[in-house]
Amino acid sequence: MDTLPSTWVPAIWGGVQPESDSEAEADDFYQCLFELYNSVMSAMMAGDYEALFYEHEAEGETFTSVDDWCSGFMRGMELWGPLPAADNRVVDAHLEEVRLFGTETGSQQWDDMSTCLQFFITPVPAA
Repeated sequence: MDTLPSTWVPAIWGGVQPESDSEAEADDFYQCLFELYNSVMSAMMAGDYEALFYEHEAEGETFTSVDDWCSGFMRGMELWGPLPAADNRVVDAHLEEVRLFGTETGSQQWDDMSTCLQFFITPVPAA
């Protein structure tokens, strides 16, 4: 499914075209953007794509945040528009985890699972 840059570029910026101070700055931005786009598309076509997740450190531990990537991916999926039924089945089979972290419904499911898991791992005081 091909989605034109005129559709997805504004979506990155909340529905508007990004502003720049000069034509040269805009050209540099779009050159970098399309180099990244082409790199991602080449990796996907070769089956070598790996998502880039945000990592941060706190209190000596490294945490990986997948929520933002998954949310952005799901927003991008919305740009595709309706898919044929056969494509929907294939896409749905591969998106369960992405939906868990990238949608409101998935977030609620994650919260429910976490609460349930907490119940099973909380130690019971000795009698």
